[in-house]
Amino acid sequence: MKATKRQYAYYTGMFMILVVALYGIFLLTGKSFIWEGDGLAQHYPILEKFYTWLHQGSLTGWSWDLGLGADKLTTFSYYVLGDPFSYLIAFFPKGRLELGYNLLILLRLYASGLAFLFFARQRSFKPASQLVGTLAYTFAGYSLYVSIRHPFFLLPMILFPLLAYGIDHVLSGKSWIPLAIFTGLALISN
Repeated sequence: MKATKRQYAYYTGMFMILVVALYGIFLLTGKSFIWEGDGLAQHYPILEKFYTWLHQGSLTGWSWDLGLGADKLTTFSYYVLGDPFSYLIAFFPKGRLELGYNLLILLRLYASGLAFLFFARQRSFKPASQLVGTLAYTFAGYSLYVSIRHPFFLLPMILFPLLAYGIDHVLSGKSWIPLAIFTGLALISN
């Protein structure tokens, strides 16, 4: 197996082990990742409404279901419209949205590690150091806290290493295109 593929495979295996160790308590107790504060009051209901609108093909326009009435695009641009992971909720059946919510949190967490490993691989660190650094970044206190409290705030954990990669690319005299692409991604992702 090629060294790059092997490193991503090691990361994936270690990620799964750590997810079971750190988030397994939720499964054992039959609990969801939906936090009783903002998760229950904002994040999950917004994702439910977004799911409905995705299936109705109606992401723009006015909705009387939002407060005293509000524009859908403006109201949802902060949480779900700019988050590419939120669109994946469309693939879950209506009765499994809570599972989708939980899995999308883990997918964002996994993607943050992939982004960091992508950045770390351009550095002159040893492969084992890259892997340890990636796992430390992925499962940092901020990531663990935010994944349950405000899962949409995991996006900066994905975007930061990509932007750093783009900056390093430019500073080493290479193309500015990766930086432009990742900056554009950051702009549309809030």
